[in-house]
Amino acid sequence: MKEQMKYLKLSKEEMANLLDELRREFRVVAPVRREGLILFEEIGSGKEAQLDFGNSRKSPKDFFFPQMEVLFSYQLSDNELKIEEPQHEPRKTVIFGMRPCDARALLLLDKVFLEGEVQDSNYRRRREENIILALGCTHPHRTCFCTSVGGNPFGTEGIDALFIDLGKTYVVEVLTQKGEELLRDRLSEADEESLK
Repeated sequence: MKEQMKYLKLSKEEMANLLDELRREFRVVAPVRREGLILFEEIGSGKEAQLDFGNSRKSPKDFFFPQMEVLFSYQLSDNELKIEEPQHEPRKTVIFGMRPCDARALLLLDKVFLEGEVQDSNYRRRREENIILALGCTHPHRTCFCTSVGGNPFGTEGIDALFIDLGKTYVVEVLTQKGEELLRDRLSEADEESLK
């Protein structure tokens, strides 16, 4: 999709409406404020999303690689071992507001869990089910170090669309087919004036 780069736009006033519209079809995870901390959680309303933040207390990695999950169950009956893998219901999820550095870090997890001799089917399923709508860092926090490890505050690696805050509007750089399919009918095309 890189050669057909597409730019869309969304006014800040419409962000909560977009997230609510996405919630009708997807589980939507976004940064929320809890006890003064920014955490990534499933939102119940688009108004819950906190998009003016430096760093989150915890990245949204748990939605790709949870700290705990059932991998299999087993029964031993009459000296016969029966192993069963849990059945997972597909759960399409939009991860909104992820920082480019956190999305780029997922590519390192991909190398470990998807590119080795043994691959993690649960991780693969979650990667395929998730759509990443990242939020560029217009004011990187003083503790950020993405540029020291080859990234940048508006990096596009590992994401489906990048939202860039221009004050009253977001310009959205659509990067993948998943991003295109999700946003093309929900946002308007950015014109030359929007990109200034």
